[in-house]
Amino acid sequence: MRKNWRKFLTAATATVLMMILAGCGTVKEANAAFDTMMQAFQTGDKTQISQYYDFDSVSNFINAEDSEQLQNAILSTLKQMSYKVEASEKMEDGSVKLQVKVTTLDFSDVMKRYMDQVMQMVSSAEYQAKVSEMTQEEYQKQLANCMLNVLAQTDIPSTENTIEVTMIENDGSWQIGGDKDAFLGALFANLSDAVNSLI
Repeated sequence: MRKNWRKFLTAATATVLMMILAGCGTVKEANAAFDTMMQAFQTGDKTQISQYYDFDSVSNFINAEDSEQLQNAILSTLKQMSYKVEASEKMEDGSVKLQVKVTTLDFSDVMKRYMDQVMQMVSSAEYQAKVSEMTQEEYQKQLANCMLNVLAQTDIPSTENTIEVTMIENDGSWQIGGDKDAFLGALFANLSDAVNSLI
């Protein structure tokens, strides 16, 4: 009887350990995929971003009507982003929830400086002399240059946000799930809304 009980305990313990190890493997895979995705955001690698996240969603969030130059300028703000996964948990549905602290540029400060640049641009004699003949493409290029001028400044403060990210396995690969706009809002701190109000 005692031997049978020991065998039962050994088997049960082995089963629990296997489940724990399987869960740990899932969490590690989700974390690795999240790291790769965030590094792609940092480098602005659209092809790699698209493997984990629908890049059209990023484009639409920033503003699909903006020029590619302006979109790239906004996306480039993530080069200075840093992040730390503070907690990971496998959920019953197989997804993995991550608690992530993200440090980005203070986009409210970026936006204030950007608006100042735009105001200086439109009030300049050079701009006023050209505005009647300026094409939409030329105007978008001017806006992109204003953003790039701001991002070249080295004294922009940073800000921290803690976000919850859900990673979902789909056909053997991990992708971000849940509220994608909330995720992008945390990365860009709603910079796009402010930019869109000017255009």
